[in-house]
Amino acid sequence: MGLVAPDGFTVFLQLVLAFALELSVYRVVKARFSRPRPFTQIPFVTMLIPPPDEFSFPWGHTAAAFVMVIVIGVHAPAAGLLLLDVRS
Repeated sequence: MGLVAPDGFTVFLQLVLAFALELSVYRVVKARFSRPRPFTQIPFVTMLIPPPDEFSFPWGHTAAAFVMVIVIGVHAPAAGLLLLDVRS
């Protein structure tokens, strides 16, 4: 019994669901730690654009990217390794 590759829409739904889960966890953790944004704590840091919310959490973009790479890597391991690029 072989594995059947999912169609593009199924992979898309998996990406959306994975991102929704990551975003939910991220928001809970961000609210829990309530880390102030750098421009409120460091006098010489200038805010160039308005922040989307009050708090900062440094790994939000990284977590979202990692979740996407993992889902892609499940379906296309070579692409996942290329996107992960673990070289230092």
